[in-house]
Amino acid sequence: MTSRYALYFTFAEADPLYQQASRWLGYDIYHARAVEFQSPDLTQSLLPYRSHLSRASIYGFHATLKAPFRLHPDKTRAGLIEAVEQLASTTRIFECAALGLQKMNDFIALVPLTPCARLNLLARNCVQLLEPFRDVLTRNDIHRRDPHELSKRQRQYLQQWGYPYVLDEFLFHMTLTDRLPAATLDKIQLVLEPVIRPLLLRPLRVDRILLLQQDNQGQNFQVISIHYLQKSDD
Repeated sequence: MTSRYALYFTFAEADPLYQQASRWLGYDIYHARAVEFQSPDLTQSLLPYRSHLSRASIYGFHATLKAPFRLHPDKTRAGLIEAVEQLASTTRIFECAALGLQKMNDFIALVPLTPCARLNLLARNCVQLLEPFRDVLTRNDIHRRDPHELSKRQRQYLQQWGYPYVLDEFLFHMTLTDRLPAATLDKIQLVLEPVIRPLLLRPLRVDRILLLQQDNQGQNFQVISIHYLQKSDD
């Protein structure tokens, strides 16, 4: 299978939230390696729920800015890296409201406590400006998205942009579990929140775009380049 690429945001690898969430998920995208779950803050009460993270761990601790895509045959990886760097070089670092732990339909994620227009704009730019690098979806790609469960607009976005949750359908989130029954999510949230909450008492600072690669379906994504946004004038 051809490699897939994706654009993410996540925190610096030394950030305590990144380290804790990566230990929870069991995978570090910066170094493409498994990380140990055990730590003073990840208590025995969380251990029974590790089996519910197999899919989430493939992607690591992240927020999607442009969903995974295969490279258009007329484009190159080097050209893609250059285009992401150009986008980052024209975008200022910014802050949004602090993150909060939230149950989203059938999974748990961290989301900003209030909407952030600049975050939505960054995601929009990633989707639209880098669209020439995305190859067309196959029938299997479309089938995997369960189009019969999508709204008319989401189906349109899937065809146009390769992903249904873009533009006005975009919601920034940093996934912490697989898709699970509500009762299981309630139990996980109850034990995970005290571990994560102390790390969320600050604004969300967006300072980078990460380009990741997945060599084969089902393998973990890994960072291939980091693109830092420009410092603010203040």
